[in-house]
Amino acid sequence: MDDLQIARATALKDIFGSSDSGSSSYENLGCENNAISLADEITSLNVVQEQDLNISSHPLPAIGMLFDSVDELLTAYQDHAKEKGFAVAIRSSVRDTSSQFKYVSISCDRGRNTYFEKHSKRINCPAKVRAVRQGDNCWSVSKVVVEHNHELIPNLSRFMRGHRKMSMHMKRQLDANDIAGIRPLQGILRRAKLLMVSLHVTVLRFMKEEAADLDLDAAARRIGRLTLHLAPAPAELGGGGGGGGGDGGLALGMESCARGNKGSVRVERSAMSEYMRGKHTEIQERVFDYFNSRSDLQTPLEISKDEHRELCMRQLLGLVREAGIRPFRYVFEDPAKYFAVAEAVGSIDMSLGIKMGVQYSHPSSNVQGLQTTATFDLMRDEFIINTPNEGAIKWWIGNAAVHGKFATVFAKLLLPTHDEKGFADMGVHAFIVPIRDMKTHQTLPGIEIRDCGYKVGLNGVDNGALKFSSVRVPRENLLNRFGDVSRDGKYTSSLPTIGKRFAATLGELVGGRVGLAYSSVGVLKISVTIAVRYSLLRQQFGPPKQPEISILDYQSAT
Repeated sequence: MDDLQIARATALKDIFGSSDSGSSSYENLGCENNAISLADEITSLNVVQEQDLNISSHPLPAIGMLFDSVDELLTAYQDHAKEKGFAVAIRSSVRDTSSQFKYVSISCDRGRNTYFEKHSKRINCPAKVRAVRQGDNCWSVSKVVVEHNHELIPNLSRFMRGHRKMSMHMKRQLDANDIAGIRPLQGILRRAKLLMVSLHVTVLRFMKEEAADLDLDAAARRIGRLTLHLAPAPAELGGGGGGGGGDGGLALGMESCARGNKGSVRVERSAMSEYMRGKHTEIQERVFDYFNSRSDLQTPLEISKDEHRELCMRQLLGLVREAGIRPFRYVFEDPAKYFAVAEAVGSIDMSLGIKMGVQYSHPSSNVQGLQTTATFDLMRDEFIINTPNEGAIKWWIGNAAVHGKFATVFAKLLLPTHDEKGFADMGVHAFIVPIRDMKTHQTLPGIEIRDCGYKVGLNGVDNGALKFSSVRVPRENLLNRFGDVSRDGKYTSSLPTIGKRFAATLGELVGGRVGLAYSSVGVLKISVTIAVRYSLLRQQFGPPKQPEISILDYQSAT
């Protein structure tokens, strides 16, 4: 054992006491028999760490050095980087015709330029090592750049990308120990405590440096704070209450595990239920009561596409006509109540939640680039809706395949002009277009409707596609809140540009997307309820020669 190892062992012995003491609590860190204070002991440990950092046990690969593989070169450079305080990554490589590497470049992970001024650690750091292949199993270092354009932080290199590793064997062993209820040995606990105190020494010293130097790396500062959150420092190291002054105010204490003190765990069921249900419980109860009383409107597990579509339509009609719930009225009067209804019907049948609301907001993926046009005919005071080609057809429109009678069509508004172009593009506008006869339900002339057919889910929604061939609608069918056309073809708008009119028009469609999320919330609440109840009853594994335990009592379910 060399002098450095002896010094380290002495410092750690002073902090943790003799290995025969069997002590594993933080109180023993400040033994009364010690001649020096805990702060002096920590200072001694820091001196040992700094001395260790000055001795390079992993030198930088030099030009001309030979390695058997790229992995060996990468490992050597990673060991050096971990010692010096930075991380590395393979940035570039070239392969030959046999898909084998010809050369490889390993650089500091803060290399390369970034396209974003914020939220990126890339600052084009030049440090790198490049190697070329010589023969079949030999790599020669051809270029080494040592200089970095940022500060190196050796004390935090263990948290950097590429240095945080745990073998799969260790992960599997820890998982098995948790399931079987096996506790770590005292030696492991002592080593864990050593790591904790060494970690807090490093972090607290780093936080002091941060206060003196505001130019330290932002990513490293975040690591320091997160470390204190994940592993709070003991009181002797300044990890006092969250409201205290000094360094201790930066640390947060961990909440004790509720499993060890079951008697103190109380859940206010009424408060929890009220929070989960929201403030519009009454109207949701009306939805549930109605469908519970109508067994014929409950969706069976096995149902064909066509039957599911008709059932979903009867569910919607019953909700409006029999239960007296007018969801579309709530969109204007009280949107929060509409979303509460969407959540409730989504838990009845997800297809019903979609059919009730999403068709009110169903634009294409690229609305600004759509090709469907609405050309104003000045002589007949009408708009001519036209889909120019197959690529301009809008697919997956809810209610289009079977039940829909009207469609809100987004199209480019074209007004006649007296120049060589003939028409002026006024941007995307919305138009009400009839697609089926109100009495016979037959498709109207110029309208082509296609059925999207069977889907993996949501077969209660009759998704379809629409194509328009010179379909004429009156001028009054233009939804003119953000722009209007007069009888003589003059355009007026309160918004000055096409872009602002487009943004305002598209903003009206957000509500349907929020309604979709609310429907999903209802399904998730049911799923969580089923999962929690099952995990309470399902028992699997446990300590040797003891009954199996419920999977809800596992320390971790991930």
